[in-house]
Amino acid sequence: MLSLKLVRSLVLRGTIDHPFHQNNKSTHDSDDEEEHHHHPCLIFLPTRETIHETYKLAIIARDMGLNFSPDPSLSNIIFSFPSSPNKPIISLPFPFLSSAPLPHLRRIVRFSRGLFKLASRRPGPNICHSRSLSLFSRVTRQCIEDVDAFSRVLTRSGWSLFKANNNRCASDSSSSSSSASWSSSSSNGVDVEYYVFRKVEANRVRVGLWKSKAGDGDFDRVRELRLPSLDFRNAPLKVLHYVLLMTDDLFYLA
Repeated sequence: MLSLKLVRSLVLRGTIDHPFHQNNKSTHDSDDEEEHHHHPCLIFLPTRETIHETYKLAIIARDMGLNFSPDPSLSNIIFSFPSSPNKPIISLPFPFLSSAPLPHLRRIVRFSRGLFKLASRRPGPNICHSRSLSLFSRVTRQCIEDVDAFSRVLTRSGWSLFKANNNRCASDSSSSSSSASWSSSSSNGVDVEYYVFRKVEANRVRVGLWKSKAGDGDFDRVRELRLPSLDFRNAPLKVLHYVLLMTDDLFYLA
């Protein structure tokens, strides 16, 4: 697994020898290889890590200053570039990048300014429907079985907890930079209680590739995560991946 601390250390303090204007050669070389292999993939150049999971890409993208939001079904993540002229958006499948359209991956490479390149790989085992993974807390090293245990870990780590019905919350959520709700099939016409977790982050933009209108990326974001009262022991893998994306180093899968 790609270490978030390692990623941040390398992106913040490491030397990247692949500036944006030199990225064309890597991209064209990879394009030639893709014609003879099965699947294109993304390589994170500072660590030479192959990125298979969309949540890992989103974590890096967030530290670069990109915005993202999932669709309601958690089947895609929509990335946007805050200060690009036409605010381009890129939609990538979630939780795995294996089915991502090649043009979308090329756009990620182009806008990353040398942090990523395209490569190719043969298809590996399909683990999209794996039920063997559980969510564990890095703080207590205990398995998270329900929302109550999950809530205790987050509230002790600086998150605020609210409750809402039918995905509505009394307080304003318009400032949330990356929030989503995961709807259950039983929510049609029935009040469903949601747990709403929020945390204010100062100076979340860690790499000055894109600047906000407010200045050099020095602004606060409100991170928001909404979950129904689900059983984490039987939660879909995409929900577990989304939890990892939104909570950074607090949890891991095993």
